[in-house]
This record gives sequence, C-alpha cells and structure tokens, in this order.
Amino acid sequence: MTFFELDSKDTLARIYTIERELPGGGMGRVFVAIDRATARKVVLKLLSPKLIAELDRFSFRREIKIAAQLTHPHILPVLSAGEHKDLVWYAMPFIAGQSLRSVVKHWPMPVSDVLRVLRHVAEALDYAHGEGVVHRDINSAHVLQSGTHTLVTDFGVAKALIASLPQSAVTRIGTPSYMAPEQLAGDPGADHRIDIYAVGVLACELLKRRSPFAESTPSTPLPASWSQESQLLSDLPDLPQSLSDLIMRCLSREPDERPATARELLNELDEISIAEPAVPPAPEPTPEPTVEPALEPISLSPAEITPERTPADETLAVGFTSPQRNWTKMLAGGLVLILPIAAGAILLSRRSD
Repeated sequence: MTFFELDSKDTLARIYTIERELPGGGMGRVFVAIDRATARKVVLKLLSPKLIAELDRFSFRREIKIAAQLTHPHILPVLSAGEHKDLVWYAMPFIAGQSLRSVVKHWPMPVSDVLRVLRHVAEALDYAHGEGVVHRDINSAHVLQSGTHTLVTDFGVAKALIASLPQSAVTRIGTPSYMAPEQLAGDPGADHRIDIYAVGVLACELLKRRSPFAESTPSTPLPASWSQESQLLSDLPDLPQSLSDLIMRCLSREPDERPATARELLNELDEISIAEPAVPPAPEPTPEPTVEPALEPISLSPAEITPERTPADETLAVGFTSPQRNWTKMLAGGLVLILPIAAGAILLSRRSD
C-alpha cells in the first residue's frame, strides 16, 4: 500500500464512509462515500499526488470556492473541499444516472435526445460564463444523464487547477480530443469559446459514438482529421441541416467563427425542431378465411321453377292483359253459365218423370 492510499484511508475515514471506488478518475481517484456529518451520499474526488506536488493550494482554495457558488439546475455543484498534508479532495452530490460516455458506448443517441442534451449543456454554460467561470474540460465523461435530465460535473475544477499549477503542468489538464486549437496550443488568451468548441465535439460523439478528433494531443494542435471536417456529419441523413451547420460552426478552428456566446448557441438550438417520426397506423386484422358450405344438388320439377319477375314483367302485369290470361277468363265464365243451366235441365227432367 502506498503512502497516498494509507494517508487517504486514515484521514478520510473521520469524515466519510467510503463505499466503493469508481473507475475513470483522470486526475486522481474517485469514490462513492457517505458524508458522516450529513448522512448524504457523495462522489469524492481525490487529486493525484503528482498534481498535488505542483499545486498552489492558496489559488486552488480560492478557485474551488468560486466553483462552489455555482447553482444551476444543470450543474452538479461542489459541496465541499478539503486538504490534509499531502491530500486534497472535493465532494459533489451522488446522482443516480450515468455519464454520456457510458450512454453512447454501444449505440448512438437519437437526434432528439442529442438536441435536448445540448440545450441543457448550453444553459449551464450560459449561466457559468455569466459568473465568470469557464469549464475548460467539457466532455462526455463530465456530463451525466439522470432520466431526461442532464447535469454538467466538475465545473470550475479545471480552472482551479490551471490557476494553481505551473504552465508546464497545465497541458495535463483537460481532454485533448475535446480541446479547441487555441487550448491545445496553450494560448493564454483562450476564453469561454473553448467550451463552445467542446460542445461541438460532444455533439459529434453523441451522434457517432466517438470524438471526431480522437487522435488529438497537445503535441499535435492541428489534427489531420480537420481536413475532412466538412464530412464529419455527412453520413447522418436524419440530422437536420440547421443542427449540422450549427455543430460545424462550434467546431470552427477560428474562435470568431463560432457562436459568440453560450446564450447565442442556446438561442440557435431553441430554433431547431426535430420532427417526430409519424406513428404508422396499426394494421387491420386479417379476416379468418371463410369456407363456404358445400351445396347439395337440388332437383326441381318444371312446375316448381318460378322465373323471376323483371321490371318489364311488372309493367306488363299492371298495364296490360296477356292473350293467355284472356282465354282463361273466358273459359271460367262459360263454366259459370253452363253449370247452372245443366243443373236446372236435370231437375226439370226428373219432375216430368
């Protein structure tokens, strides 16, 4: 066990109950812990001994206090910070969720979700920049998603470290593949627009599952992939052209060509609408095939066959009398006359006898 591990355990045990260690602590170690004083679950971040050895602690304390003043729905705040001998740490609330880096590890994020995340990040940046705080390390590991809510973590921490470290150590602060050209080059005049550039990189990673400039390093401030930057989003047919254009503006090499402020970025994002795919109507149920019953042959005598009466027949029956029907009437009338006469003749004949 190293001195760093031993000193951390003994010192922090008086303040926190350590539950487990989290992976991915780029500038030190990260733990899930319970604050003994408040019984609150927190994420505890310890700076590495290498950083601490070069740290101006007065400057770090000043900057971390500024970061702790940030209060915004999309910013995960710094709750507390401390130091003891060769140990420096800060604590943030524990959030049930996951980083965007984990979210897009297996599949890209839908465009509508990307737009929502970018709006939340831009809102956080607009607020923080207004308070004079530049993040300087926006990346998918520092953006958490809890349900549909997005939170930016480590706000002000990179600035606190940069203000507290010698120039030779500053190049180790941040994520090179997210750094704007002026940040990679160590330009002291780099301003809030480096965060806007990082938002463009974040958007590409969410849409395509990887940073467009994954091979960037501080020693190569102009990545070769910039020569193909116009093709970065060309393979995303569902991406609105207005959003594609805005992302590419954020990725401009010249700061003046990017959105001037996070507020401008947010306003442009608010003007972009994503058409929700139409829900196809439910298919009509396929009717069960109907089996017609077999017809048995039926024999009819000629007398049983009655032809259908057509409209013409009806007209004939109403307006005219057919010759056949005339003969029938005459025969019936004759019988009516003849039968009484015959009956009377027979009766007279019997009387005369």
